[in-house]
Amino acid sequence: MPETELSDPRTAVEPDPEAEPRTQPKQNGERYRLLRNIGALAVCPMQGGQAHIHLIRNAAILWKGDTIQYAGREDGLSDWLLARGMVNENGNAGGAANGGMRIPEQTEVFDAEGRLVIPGLVDCHTHLAFGGWRADEFEMRSLGKSYEEIAAAGGGILSTMKATRQMTEDELLDKSASLLHRIQSLGVTTLECKSGYGLAVEHELKQLRVYRRLREQTPVRILTTFLGAHAIPPEYSSDREGYISLVIDEMLPQVADEKLAVFCDVFVDAPAFTSAEAEKILLAAKGLGLIPKIHADQLTECGGAELAARVGAISADHLECISKAGVRAMKEAGTVAVSLPLATWYLRKNPIPARSLIVAGVPVAVSTDFNPGSAPSYHLPLAMHLACTLQHMSPSEVLKGATIHAAAALGMDGVTGSVEAGKKADFVEIAEEGHAGGLRDGAWVGPGKGYGVSGTSVGPGPSEDAGPVNQWMYHFEPNSAFRVWAGGVCTVDSK
Repeated sequence: MPETELSDPRTAVEPDPEAEPRTQPKQNGERYRLLRNIGALAVCPMQGGQAHIHLIRNAAILWKGDTIQYAGREDGLSDWLLARGMVNENGNAGGAANGGMRIPEQTEVFDAEGRLVIPGLVDCHTHLAFGGWRADEFEMRSLGKSYEEIAAAGGGILSTMKATRQMTEDELLDKSASLLHRIQSLGVTTLECKSGYGLAVEHELKQLRVYRRLREQTPVRILTTFLGAHAIPPEYSSDREGYISLVIDEMLPQVADEKLAVFCDVFVDAPAFTSAEAEKILLAAKGLGLIPKIHADQLTECGGAELAARVGAISADHLECISKAGVRAMKEAGTVAVSLPLATWYLRKNPIPARSLIVAGVPVAVSTDFNPGSAPSYHLPLAMHLACTLQHMSPSEVLKGATIHAAAALGMDGVTGSVEAGKKADFVEIAEEGHAGGLRDGAWVGPGKGYGVSGTSVGPGPSEDAGPVNQWMYHFEPNSAFRVWAGGVCTVDSK
């Protein structure tokens, strides 16, 4: 693992390629590739409000190697190339098959056939490597048991801890790789993965080493988080201070020494760690170069959001019970709020007050919280749909939440999360079930039709010209990802 793994991703405009090793199904090299005939391109820039996705009609994307060179209207590409001396007035004509555009020689051209194109999705909060499942708890919750009651009876995190400890590193790797393959097919190109089910030095390191090995096998960009402070394991049930010392004095130094994680997370809530305990752990982690994250205010209002702001956490996640003071503190600190609607749904809890956060100017990301208990689904598009219905976010706000704001929750918004020149060529072609092109009912765009720039309002009203995104998220399907491009390479093709 290169040393750049521990560098703060918030400080990088472009990452060291060694910091994100990947095995690609086909090397792209340095040739140009062009995706044309895009019905609508959702750029999702950081600029503007939560709803500002900057939808461009009749668009094209040109990239070289793994980096986007041009993303904009197709009819503006030839002039852009000409102004940079990349084509000449008389030569390099693409011909009718390329819409009559002049393009660089030997450019490989792909036809989007009028489809909606979005940035590669970023799932910024998952617990990918774990042993077992907890379907029995799903039944218990269906019959009225609470998260806290199940945990007190020996279920919850400690149940998964037992199953994870029993698995070998190779067994965890095989299970995680199988899950990741399905996650990738949904359009996810960047994934955060946490430990937290080992709760012992050997087993926490085992989870993190699985992620290191997994990173070498997949085109998905993986960022890792140490979550040794997820729960108090049973062998320390009468010695909380002893376990906290184990996390600080033994686990964290080994994680840092092996460069196994970028972030350190703590579960701050009544069943887990207090704000004071979490602050002690997170400050120790910062001292070793890890970036703080926090599971905050999920089950009770416990000052987690305020702590996140105080320690400089890059994100505070969950936040169903965030206080008004917590909202203000996160705004002032620039902390990203990560909403996890699948957990809200499975646990039957009140959702995060997303509208209050958005109006206050706090960026709201959307993620799955994929884990075997409280959010046993890796389906980010489903989480996005639920963010609309449970959290009162518009489809445009949700799309930005699952792309550029999710990337910001990982410090990767200068690298991915939007379709802009200079960023990695991570994007997804969205198709309606039953055919490869755009929707035919007038809500979607096809060749020759499209929508302009979306609105920037943070209020509850509808976003301007967001028709294709609205239709996609409203008409939920198991998988609308037609082609997935990661680092300039087509990693999923549904044809």
